[in-house]
Amino acid sequence: MYAEPPTLDYTVAFDYPQNTILSNVCESLMRWTPGLTLEPGLAEKATNPDPKTWV
Repeated sequence: MYAEPPTLDYTVAFDYPQNTILSNVCESLMRWTPGLTLEPGLAEKATNPDPKTWV
């Protein structure tokens, strides 16, 4: 990394050093696949019944 991360607070991390560490420490509920579709990460399952709703 080119710099020491100034924070590990996920809500304010916006630069490469923080995001590199947080992506290895925090797993998201959903994740992108190599085919650019969404699949569950920590979530056991997810549905998208309409464009504005995720269950």
